[in-house]
Amino acid sequence: MKLIAFLIAAAALIVIGGASPPALAQVCTNGALNDVHFVTTPFAPATNATPMAASSPSVPPDVQADLKNAFAAASPAFQYKLCGLDGIFIDPSGCTNPSDPTTCNLTGALVPDYSWGLRTYPPNPSPGKRYIGLSLGLWNNINSKNPKTYQWNCAPSHYCPPPFSLFYTAFIDTVIHLRNASPYPVSVTVKPDSFAQSSAMSTLAVLAHEFGHVYWFDSFVDNPGGRFSNNFCGGIFYPSGNWQRNAVTLPFPNTTRFVAFGDVMSQAGSYVGGLPGSLHSLFAPGNWASALAAFSPNEDFVETFELKQLVNARPSGLTLLQINRDVVVPVPAGSWLAWKIGCFS
Repeated sequence: MKLIAFLIAAAALIVIGGASPPALAQVCTNGALNDVHFVTTPFAPATNATPMAASSPSVPPDVQADLKNAFAAASPAFQYKLCGLDGIFIDPSGCTNPSDPTTCNLTGALVPDYSWGLRTYPPNPSPGKRYIGLSLGLWNNINSKNPKTYQWNCAPSHYCPPPFSLFYTAFIDTVIHLRNASPYPVSVTVKPDSFAQSSAMSTLAVLAHEFGHVYWFDSFVDNPGGRFSNNFCGGIFYPSGNWQRNAVTLPFPNTTRFVAFGDVMSQAGSYVGGLPGSLHSLFAPGNWASALAAFSPNEDFVETFELKQLVNARPSGLTLLQINRDVVVPVPAGSWLAWKIGCFS
């Protein structure tokens, strides 16, 4: 599942490398993030396949540095969780040259569609393995298909993710357009300024979101391939196993266990069908971590987990997040969002 985006366009898959893929190194060594690999493409996490590391080319140094900066900004608890993964990848799908992120002409939902979290399950021969991938398109700062307002300066780096305030504005804009194509003004206020201008926080947000999808299965499906069990946080997150007065179950159990960006569960229709007009009604009561959180019980969990990691970021976490006139952070005391976010470290 995926995060950040801009406009809609087509993209072609590419295949990286011809030699045998290298053995995937552990994610961390002595608590420090190791270099990551490209995933061999085409790769479709919804098929429950095991991702493989591409033998070449190497992930650009600026991308490696950004990942390590994001890791350094994560709380110790989240660093520990990331180090427990079986692999972190960069997904170059839709990029004509994986050594150059500016060749990733991924717009609309395509960037989040090529970021993903996966916990394998039978019949995969290695069930329970846990991986996340980030789209290389996140580092394309000069995509000519994007409006100028969604381009950014990377100097002195060659490539970088957008600063967080721009990243989050584009995210909200994209979520709105998933449900309603009409223009709608969105104003996003982020504090402190150091957080708003940080591209490391954008990368941290994507890491947290994609890890959140893995964590959902860790929390609610004890055995890979097994049934939903509402034991997480003493059943507080989904009271009585319900969400929006409907029983929570596996995501789309009749198709796959994968949630694609923008998938809306039937229980959420009354909340998101009217976007963007319902933004105020979504945020004002203090129930949701984001507009995407209202799309499904899975996204509710994932976006709440992500928000907690942004608030806990170092050296100065998110202290104010305001969407138009509605404040998400600081989380209103006694709100349902405060109850949910309290389930996470």
